[in-house]
Amino acid sequence: MANESTTIPGGGRFVVAAPSLDALAQKASVECENATPFARKVRNISDRKVAVLMKPNATSEGTGRHIEPGEIFEVVARAYRSQDGRTYLRLRESESGWVSTRSRKDFWKVVLGPVGGTALEPAGHSIENDSHAQKLLAHVSYDCERLNAEGQPLTAADAGTAPAMQSWRFHVLSTRALPITSQPSLTEGTSMRGVALAAREEFIADAVHVDHKDGRAYLHLKDCRGWVCERSRTDFSKFAVEPLNEEDGASKTSPKKKSNDSAKVIVVERDTATVAKAAPAKPPRSSSLDQETAVLRSDSDLWPKSVGAPRPITMDTRRALQRLWQYYGKKVQECTKDLLEIEAKIKAFGASQSKKLLETHAEALRKEQASVEKQWTASVEKAVAKLPPHATTSANTAVVHGHVAPVQVLGQPWHCATLRSDKDSDELYLGPFRPQADAAAEDLERMAQLCGKSPSKKIKSSSAGNEPAAKKLRTSSDAD
Repeated sequence: MANESTTIPGGGRFVVAAPSLDALAQKASVECENATPFARKVRNISDRKVAVLMKPNATSEGTGRHIEPGEIFEVVARAYRSQDGRTYLRLRESESGWVSTRSRKDFWKVVLGPVGGTALEPAGHSIENDSHAQKLLAHVSYDCERLNAEGQPLTAADAGTAPAMQSWRFHVLSTRALPITSQPSLTEGTSMRGVALAAREEFIADAVHVDHKDGRAYLHLKDCRGWVCERSRTDFSKFAVEPLNEEDGASKTSPKKKSNDSAKVIVVERDTATVAKAAPAKPPRSSSLDQETAVLRSDSDLWPKSVGAPRPITMDTRRALQRLWQYYGKKVQECTKDLLEIEAKIKAFGASQSKKLLETHAEALRKEQASVEKQWTASVEKAVAKLPPHATTSANTAVVHGHVAPVQVLGQPWHCATLRSDKDSDELYLGPFRPQADAAAEDLERMAQLCGKSPSKKIKSSSAGNEPAAKKLRTSSDAD
């Protein structure tokens, strides 16, 4: 701030001095309670402009000013924010203004450097990209699409030759429950109520998404419950989860033996140069549920009413429908809820102007609901277009509603044939547990055939010749 001169009565002049460094540092401590004095010259070492923020927070609004590439400027205070792992510098100018040492679009890109060799980030807070999940798991996009080494979605040709996604076992480090989010983001993903990983709980992840803006890695749970953040929400430098020395259950513990020189000494040998001979793989008890088509009880909410009953789908298709439900299904539910409230108010009103306004609003909601549901239906039909057509029944066969349901018992996957002879019937028939889905499908076919032949099922048939003969009414004259 330049010195200003002011005229006083009598023709004299006095000069208003610029604020001192101590005064500016004290002002910075008022703006941020953990700010400390830090008088340095700083240079923009990136090839892009650096935005000046109103507050020491990456999500704060900008002041409108930018630091040009190569520009040197002075700062008076420094603040480290543990929630996002960034270091913010207070400009020497008396007006409010903070800059981050790291890019707001790419956390791991440092954009500010010192003039004179003094580190800008506080000692002990220089964070390195030491994510374990990024090294162990396959990388996917925000929409759970497989990515290549350059971070681009795999093409159709590459997807066919790409190796299968390997899963890895992790465990929660925190002594508190770790929330599971619907999306790989702490700001956009919503924490599902009552769904969380318990303290010290072990889980299996099959993919990782890296959010370049906040620098965090999000692990995708293999059981498709959602995502968990690898780092702590309140302290970026701390990890919330950690990989075990097991790859999907295969132990990799180091051997131990006693030293020959002393029986009281135990030597731990870690052979990193050689790979132990792998044990013969056990035949799988069941095929992967990710590639099987099945109808789950929770699928009913994923299908619009206009599409009809849920169809057998794979887990990949189920994830796509869940994303569509998050965008369209919630809007339809909100419109339905608002419409019910307005219709209740309309009934309570008599003939008045307020009632007409409510009716107009209700009509607008119905149009909005119909439009959203139409878009939802089109998106769902597009997502399931590649699936095989679901089975239909002919006019001379029994109307049977059944499917093969995946069941988990004591951690082991099984399959069970589930059958209803009538869509609206409360009577449910269950087949035996089978380790293979094909065996359960055969059970379902046999159950359907028996259901069709059973006279107690009231099966409709278009052929009169198939009707059972009418029973002869027995009278007293026929008695012995």
